[in-house]
Amino acid sequence: SCQGSDNPWLRLLRMKKDLSRICKATYWPGMRVLYGDIVLRRMCQISALARTLRSPEIGKAIGEIVRVVRIDSCPVLGSCAGAIEEDLVWILSRFTTLRSFSYHPHPQFALADAPYNWKAEGGLFNPIWFFQRTSQVHKQFASHTGPRLRHLDLSIDLRDDSKLCGIDSILMNASSPVTLRLARYDYPKSIHLPNAAPG
Repeated sequence: SCQGSDNPWLRLLRMKKDLSRICKATYWPGMRVLYGDIVLRRMCQISALARTLRSPEIGKAIGEIVRVVRIDSCPVLGSCAGAIEEDLVWILSRFTTLRSFSYHPHPQFALADAPYNWKAEGGLFNPIWFFQRTSQVHKQFASHTGPRLRHLDLSIDLRDDSKLCGIDSILMNASSPVTLRLARYDYPKSIHLPNAAPG
């Protein structure tokens, strides 16, 4: 199997970046390929995308070409949670053509709205902001992004009604039918949640 910088996904990403660098004529077609389908695997990528979308030169145009966003195994460090949440609100406000959204939490960290004091995990957690009704991320997602969605793919704790209610508000704001895929998320056995029996 391919490892490191030679894996197929990174080779494809490098090719997408190179398309926009060939010449002026290929810049925007290349940018459409590069930004049409975004995968976020590290929280620093969320901040980098927010900086790009804040750019007065290209931010608005980039926001108009994003069609697919996948957040995959991307836990957030508790000390950075406020900044990452603000960046996500900004990012969602700039997407005008988003059609597909996926959120798959990292399997080694718990779903939460804020980090618990887990020393072993370094304060990392999978935020539930997308389906937590009180979150600014959820409000932006449901009101601005949700109406344009065609596909929603989430891994969540299906035993928690509050998360399902958040999904309901996203679907209620959709302007056309949405394909919904829910996958079960199980808390890692090594994490002990407050008021919960050890796993």
